[in-house]
Order: sequence, then structure tokens, then C-alpha cells
Amino acid sequence: MRAIGEMELRHRLPAYHLRRVDHLSMAHGVEARLPFCQPAVMAAGRSLPLTYRITRRRGKRVLYAAARGLLPESVLTRPKQPFTLPIAAMMTGDRPLLSMAADLLTPARLRAGGQLDARAVDRLLRTQRERPADDTALALWSLAVHQLWLERFFAGRAARSEVA
Repeated sequence: MRAIGEMELRHRLPAYHLRRVDHLSMAHGVEARLPFCQPAVMAAGRSLPLTYRITRRRGKRVLYAAARGLLPESVLTRPKQPFTLPIAAMMTGDRPLLSMAADLLTPARLRAGGQLDARAVDRLLRTQRERPADDTALALWSLAVHQLWLERFFAGRAARSEVA
């Protein structure tokens, strides 16, 4: 167990995790803070016996114990969950994401892409404006991302193949 921890600390953390956080945060102008990577915190964690660091049933025992009383119990006991964007909330009313999706999914753009039925997409947009629903919002998000991908990676190919 100690060997795995050392490998993670010496190799994976700096070469993968920290590098990824650094690149992603800089690429988007976001300031990222990693409080658990401060040398004093790392030294304190490494000085603990392995039985305090992790068990078969629950990792980060000491961290959870330290947070008890500072964080609500519901936060400490909830299961792990991924970070997800609140797409449905962002795709309602006059929110910019719905407008952006509508701009990406115009009949002219969809015809140019040749893959999506413009009438069906228009019905989805109308439905979302009139009766917002999570499933419709997620469908529009997926279609908008698809349209962006299509234009970004395939728009130039059609033009190049016509010239050749």
C-alpha cells in the first residue's frame, strides 16, 4: 500500500493530475488552488500511519474526521458524484445557452451539415421555449455540440474535396 502511495505521489500526481489542472485552468483563465498539495499539508498527511489514511471501506478517514462539525453531515455522508453542468437550468427562458443553441441549429446550418432534420430540431427549440424540460434541454445541448463538432472538424473537408 505504501509503494502505491509513493508512486502516486511521485509520478502520477505531478505528471498527470497537477499538469492537467494547470493546463486546463490556464487555458480558460481560471485560478486553481490545490490546498491539499501545500507542502505542510502533504507532510502532515504522509506522517500519518497508513491505517489512518485509508481503509477498505472508506478513504480519506482523517480528512472526513477533520471536516466533521465544519461541514454538514449530508455532505460528509453523500456518495461520490461527478461534476455535471446544469444544462437544463441554463437552457431555459432567455438564458444565453438557449440562444446559442438556436444560433447553432438554424435550418441553413443544419442543411449545410446534412445530418439533422431542421424541422425536428426547430420543434425541439420551440418546445423548450414554451415548456422547458430537462430531456429537451439535454437533447438540444447534444445537438448543438454535435453541430459545433461537425462544423469544426468537417466543414473544411467538403470544400477541399470539391477543389480536388
